[in-house]
Amino acid sequence: MIPPVQRVRSDPDVIGLLARHRGGRRGVFTNNGPLEEEVLIRLYPDAFGPFEHLFFCWRLTANKPDPAVYRQVTDLLAVPPGQIGFADDSAGNVEAALACGWNAVRYRSPGDLDALTG
Repeated sequence: MIPPVQRVRSDPDVIGLLARHRGGRRGVFTNNGPLEEEVLIRLYPDAFGPFEHLFFCWRLTANKPDPAVYRQVTDLLAVPPGQIGFADDSAGNVEAALACGWNAVRYRSPGDLDALTG
């Protein structure tokens, strides 16, 4: 069995999309814990490089989809919820983000991000 951290692969299409759309601040918002944070950032620096903010829930008050953690990230970013774009592969996490006033899409492929990048 391959450990989950070793199964992570950065998607060149997503990295390219981020490079083309340089406007606005970017962040990673994940439920991963301290070990994953350390290993992922070390193993995949190119995947994390485009992001100014790294929100690992183990450092926050709760995990997705708890509304409290979306409110905390909103406060940390110091922007209105409607200015936050969010993509996640979990429908429950997307629903929670939408309920908190974020612009959110369910991620299945890089094309899903078009709704957030304009």
